[in-house]
Amino acid sequence: MKGLVVFLLAVLGCSLAEGIEVQKCALKDKLAQAIGHLLGSNGEADSLLAKIICHVELGSNFDTNTVTKLYPGQEYGCRKNVGTSNTDEDVWILYGLFQLSDHLVCSNGTAEDQGICNMDCNKLLDDDIQDDIACVLNIVNALDNVGSGEAANLRKMIRLIFQRECRYISPDEYFAECSG
Repeated sequence: MKGLVVFLLAVLGCSLAEGIEVQKCALKDKLAQAIGHLLGSNGEADSLLAKIICHVELGSNFDTNTVTKLYPGQEYGCRKNVGTSNTDEDVWILYGLFQLSDHLVCSNGTAEDQGICNMDCNKLLDDDIQDDIACVLNIVNALDNVGSGEAANLRKMIRLIFQRECRYISPDEYFAECSG
């Protein structure tokens, strides 16, 4: 009986939670507008946008309410835990549309550090994606600081969460439905 009550509460909690599904082409336009001035208008910029949005599609399925736990040694996207250490310190929790880590970009309430985006991770789960995009902009800016330890940690996060399927994606093919 207790198990049924817990299950029902979990289902109700998920169904009442805020969150929206973002459309691929709308996200492309918003991201291009927000970070386009940093990237310029060239094939590299289009390629980076395609990789980011492909990651969003595979990581959160364009759902702003997605939360994922990533265990040590676990490949992102795999549900099987292949790591040997599962302490809370080792587990990364990925939040929202862009699946951003509580270890680097936001605070999940267990630490005083607000991360490079200076925000509570729950802000990444609501239907306001402007703060999510602002956080991605902070990440892009931090990556420009090549010598900083923060940039090295961000690169590690990106390598961990970016799916292989997105590495060699063709922007023209991926965004074909967005033209017009």
